[in-house]
Amino acid sequence: MSQPVNVALLPGNPRPVFMRWIKFTIKTSDAAAPLHSFQCAVTNAGITSTGGDAVSINTLCPDGAYSEVAERTYAFTLTGVQDVETQDSLMLFLMEHDGEVAELTFFPKTDKNGTPMGRGWKGTVTLAPPDTIGGADAGTYATFTATLAYQGRPTMIDSNGVEVLPPPPTGVTAGSPGAFIPPNSIPADLAALQALGALGQTTAWTPAQYVILLDSSQATWAGTVPAWMKYAIKGQVVPNDVFPTEPTITASDATNAAKLAPLGYIAASGSTAWTAGQKFTVNNFDFNWSGTAWAAGAHA
Repeated sequence: MSQPVNVALLPGNPRPVFMRWIKFTIKTSDAAAPLHSFQCAVTNAGITSTGGDAVSINTLCPDGAYSEVAERTYAFTLTGVQDVETQDSLMLFLMEHDGEVAELTFFPKTDKNGTPMGRGWKGTVTLAPPDTIGGADAGTYATFTATLAYQGRPTMIDSNGVEVLPPPPTGVTAGSPGAFIPPNSIPADLAALQALGALGQTTAWTPAQYVILLDSSQATWAGTVPAWMKYAIKGQVVPNDVFPTEPTITASDATNAAKLAPLGYIAASGSTAWTAGQKFTVNNFDFNWSGTAWAAGAHA
């Protein structure tokens, strides 16, 4: 059997994927259950993603610009052959395990012996049933389609199944959203970003500037410790949000609390009174939501 070849690391011109043989396995959460290989049961399979775009609104005031990034979601979509007779039926497997979570591994290219060539992806999906059973014309093969939603983002792996980590970023450009340099060097989460230091930043970003991390969270550069922090949105304030710059807020007291709503700070829709210890921070001063208005300090 030929040895695995990591195509992604080969030099030279691109080597386009010619869809001929794939590797597609599912392992359920049942430790005693076998690993199921289903490449012979599908005619089309791949990873799709949607979302990730910024949704913005501007009101008729200087501070009335709001933006939120729709969460990017990933799914494994497939077209399979209908099979009601064999123990290896993918269609029956999906029916029997509908709603369960499982680990799915996908290599879009293998050799004829089933050895992965180049990169693949693994991730946790929610199993879903076929869209149809039967429903084909006489004299034709019956197929079905199914969409298996990933929990988060699938992880890139090499031909040996080992996770491929992106290179660390060497810089970042502010924007709405901003971008990491190089583009494929996005940190996994806020903690990973904070561990990288300033990445060339020297001054605090404006309230509309942020970056998107691999876990779909957002961060902004505050210019002061802790420097990188969760990107907070004025119109959807939740506990632990931090807004680094608002010069008109000069103390944690009732007078400054009364200024917050006119400045655009609105508790997230449906918010009731925050619980003990919860707060958000503006210009290094703390406030909490009483259920009807902003109050000074953390909630008692």
